[in-house]
Amino acid sequence: MCWVIVAAEAVAAGHKAKNPDKDLLELSSQELLDCCKEEEKQCYTYSIIKALKWIKSYGIMKEEEYPFKAHKCPCRHKTEKQKTLAVKIVDIQKVDHDNENELLMRVKEQPIACGLIVTKAFQELEGGIYEGSDELDLILQGKEKAYRHAILIIGFGYDEKEDKKYWIIKNSMAKIGECTDMPELLVSLVFQKAG
Repeated sequence: MCWVIVAAEAVAAGHKAKNPDKDLLELSSQELLDCCKEEEKQCYTYSIIKALKWIKSYGIMKEEEYPFKAHKCPCRHKTEKQKTLAVKIVDIQKVDHDNENELLMRVKEQPIACGLIVTKAFQELEGGIYEGSDELDLILQGKEKAYRHAILIIGFGYDEKEDKKYWIIKNSMAKIGECTDMPELLVSLVFQKAG
């Protein structure tokens, strides 16, 4: 379910970046879960890009209009009035994950939605700088199974004591039947392209 949360938060963050005098919107991740693939009857994995394309086509309602249930429900289609009030996006731009300068420039403008490969070390991290692990190397070599997790890159920094650059992420770890926000984590450059 992480993709629905990240897609909604990325659009809300982009809206705020373009409208700094307005409050940060809370957009409906539940609408994405219910409506992106109506034929699905349970929670399902999906692409952040496909979710953003859905928002570009149909717009997204506010959280108060379509509250989060943390499980798949039948899609509640927008009324004509809701269609006119829905938050829409004009364009989706991919960022080259290998181009650190472009990534830095884009994160200065607004948070960036992306995916990363989840390792046991990442799941157990309670703070600090995550730099990958031997497990990540095995996953990248195809020797270990892994899954991707959607996150929002909200900033970056440099730890002088450790002499390391890092990304600051917002990590909304989804669990079956509930959704828990984990604390902000500092993550070094180990991101992979979202599928």
